[in-house]
Amino acid sequence: SKSGRRLQNWIADSLHHADYYACDSRQTLEELNELIPLSKEKSSVLHLGTELYSSTTSEKKDLSKILHFDPLTTNFLLHVGSAAWYKNRKAVFRSFIHAHTCLPDQNLKLVLVGPEPQKEELDDQLKNWFTSNPSTIHSLQNLPENILDVLYKYAQALVFPSFIEGFGWPPLEAAVRGCPVITTRTGAISDLLGNYAKYVETENQQSIDQGVLQTLQVASSTQRAIALPSHEDCRHQYFDLYEQM
Repeated sequence: SKSGRRLQNWIADSLHHADYYACDSRQTLEELNELIPLSKEKSSVLHLGTELYSSTTSEKKDLSKILHFDPLTTNFLLHVGSAAWYKNRKAVFRSFIHAHTCLPDQNLKLVLVGPEPQKEELDDQLKNWFTSNPSTIHSLQNLPENILDVLYKYAQALVFPSFIEGFGWPPLEAAVRGCPVITTRTGAISDLLGNYAKYVETENQQSIDQGVLQTLQVASSTQRAIALPSHEDCRHQYFDLYEQM
């Protein structure tokens, strides 16, 4: 919009006045340094925190009622996010159908924590497949953190092939719970997950399909969780920066 462009220009023109720049990812830092060359001497990365919530047995039962299948005994892929274009959910749908077709014995399902597939996300082929297989896809919205925690813990993998992210929380939330992650190198994801995640190319559907299949074919779907900065770690980093300033 006109006002949006005006606001962005205002921000860009004002950026060079800052005394210091705190960036939440290496990608943001690199883009800032390119935009404001003087920032190279007074900028650093301060990652945001990712928290771990422990669900209870009763919460696992609550999720079974919502999903209409038992997440503890059912193979399912997970996506957490909106239907915005940059989330690349069409690629998620295609990779799910490909995996469901190649591995029929797994009786795979797809759980979307977000809106149902939107018209603009579906071509005729996808629409026809989901119409013919309605029980394979489940959409859940406005989930509390404790229920989302269960999904992360029992999913075969989080499939998150976003074109771009500001920070990219779902892959991090999944990783601290030991959920395999298939994603892209955007936001702070690769900074923090390193070799934990399987990285795919957003524009290459075959890359995403193979990433999903390879993850599903691993004997154990759960890998060792990794430690990530917490909210408290983030607060301490900012407090130290404030004191230095």
